Amino acid sequence: VTQCNPHVDPDCDPHTKKGGLATTFHLSYAETGLLGSLVYLGLTVSSVVGAPLLHWYPAKPILSVGMVVNAGCAALFASARSKWPLLVSRFLVGLSQAFLCIYVPVWVDEFSPLGHTTTWMSLAQAGVPLGIMIGYMASGFIVANTHYTWRLSFWIQCISLIPCVLCFLIIKREYIEVPKEDFGSPSGEVGSPTSPRASPRASMVSNLFREPLFWSASLGLASLYFVVTAIQLWVTPYLHGPPTNAD
Repeated sequence: VTQCNPHVDPDCDPHTKKGGLATTFHLSYAETGLLGSLVYLGLTVSSVVGAPLLHWYPAKPILSVGMVVNAGCAALFASARSKWPLLVSRFLVGLSQAFLCIYVPVWVDEFSPLGHTTTWMSLAQAGVPLGIMIGYMASGFIVANTHYTWRLSFWIQCISLIPCVLCFLIIKREYIEVPKEDFGSPSGEVGSPTSPRASPRASMVSNLFREPLFWSASLGLASLYFVVTAIQLWVTPYLHGPPTNAD
């Protein structure tokens, strides 16, 4: 549920004729693309510092703050009256989501029953596309079939995140925290940030960049997301035009 809810992210189609973002804020195609890309920019920036933070500090408060920021950004987006709050909120959403993206696979590997790690990992990862699908379907239905605009979708997301945050806060720490060795160096040595025995991160990154599988997977994912995001921006205005004239 925690994986699914933040990704409900109801990016109600910007170019929907009735009550869309482009209509409300007079967004160009370039501005619409920027709005969508800022989430991934935030994820990229946060991923650089996410692993060290989760290694040095307890995970529960970091993840809790991330979910609170996510809920706050949904409220900021829903109440925006200009373009700048939209841009800031999307970037902060990416920053806040990266910690869950990093931590969930490690948590699953630590807490899943023996022989069921793959099943748990599949269920956890399925929450992301499931949340996106629910967000698009719900926001599209609201805009097309009610007198409400896209803002209601984000208010619903903000409110639905509150129970997740509360439940997360009352869960005992031992059910969340993963041994810090899992965030250590490949050799298993773990030290403080200032210790000479601290993880040799520069060497670890260098070794990673020399792996052909890493480059192949990264380039494959980059190409896939390039196509998916391009289709998301293009398909709605295409369907609204001739010969389809969808409404």
